[in-house]
This record gives sequence, C-alpha cells and structure tokens, in this order.
Amino acid sequence: MPCHSRSNSLNPDAEDTATPISLPAKPSSSYKSGRSPGSAANTQWKRTRKCQGGSEDSSKEAANDSRVLRAQEKNRIAADKCRSKKRRAVAQLKSKYETLEAKHRQLLESVSDLVSETHTLKNMLMQHGNCNCALIQKYLGDTASRWVVKKTDACSTIEV
Repeated sequence: MPCHSRSNSLNPDAEDTATPISLPAKPSSSYKSGRSPGSAANTQWKRTRKCQGGSEDSSKEAANDSRVLRAQEKNRIAADKCRSKKRRAVAQLKSKYETLEAKHRQLLESVSDLVSETHTLKNMLMQHGNCNCALIQKYLGDTASRWVVKKTDACSTIEV
C-alpha cells in the first residue's frame, strides 16, 4: 500500500511525523497565563504519515533503544544511590535520636537527684530550727516569709 502524505505526496518513503504549525495570535491586551501570543499554547500539530521503511529505520530504532536502555540504567543507578543515601541519613538520625534520648534520661535522673538532695538539706535545716544559730534562723525566716507571700499572691489571683 503506497504512503500518502499531505505534506509530501510525491515521496512514497516519507515518514509520519508531527509538524508544528503556528496559528496567528489573538489580539488581546490581557493574557491570564502570562504567555506570549506566539507561544506553544497557539501551536497546533499537523500529523503526516510514516511509511514502514527499510534498514535505516531499524538501525535508528536500535540506536534509540540502546540510548533508552543506557538512560534507564543511569536512572536506576541514580535512584539506588539516592535511596541508599536516604537510608544512611535515616540511620544517622535514628542514632542521633537514641543518643539524645539517653542524654535526656540522664539529665532527668540528675534533676531528680538534685531535687532530692535539696529536700534532704532543707529537712536538715528544719531540724536545726531550734538551735540559736543566727544564719539558720535568718534563712528559715526568709523562706517562711517568701512562702507566705507566694501563697497570698496565689489566693488573691484566685479570688479576682
């Protein structure tokens, strides 16, 4: 069956290709898309026929296939590299998280120990409240007055 083409009816070996044809631009003062009037939005594609030809087509297809295969292989390698990099980053973040969690637990334990020691020392001071040491009496008086002020402030804010 002979090939017929709108663009080249004299050549029976003409290939089917898409050829862009530009349409005239519409005269409009405002383009919402920001495109110029002669852009791809106004280009229409004209379809012509390809004839199934000889060995040139198969060699071109083989070259295209090998190019596609090389591109796919490169893409596979790049994707694998990206995935392994992501796995390493996730592992590194998990390791950092575990380290910080251990540090956090250690700090909480230290805070608990220090609060406990503070309570122990305050109890020891309270036991010496009956002795005549001026420093201990002053500390206990100051602590008691701060406690009273704190409680009265708390009560006054509740009543308001």
